[in-house]
Amino acid sequence: MAFDKAYKDATDEEQREQLERLENMKRLQELQEREKAEHKLGMEKNERMLAEKREIDLKKEKQLSLPEHSRDEQPELPNIFLSEKIR
Repeated sequence: MAFDKAYKDATDEEQREQLERLENMKRLQELQEREKAEHKLGMEKNERMLAEKREIDLKKEKQLSLPEHSRDEQPELPNIFLSEKIR
């Protein structure tokens, strides 16, 4: 709004061109700041996703390094009743 009033009040073409350039520079700077902020948010999101992936990979690696019987949530227990019947 201030630009519109200043533009109307400008007396010659050179002043108007200078005002237009200043306004365009201001808009360009705002766009660049917005793009920079969006890029920063994107980078932060990417870093979080990578950290989560590393955490999952570490859990998988740890799970695979365990002995075979330790990998299952509930390891198979020997059936004591079956062993008593055999005796």
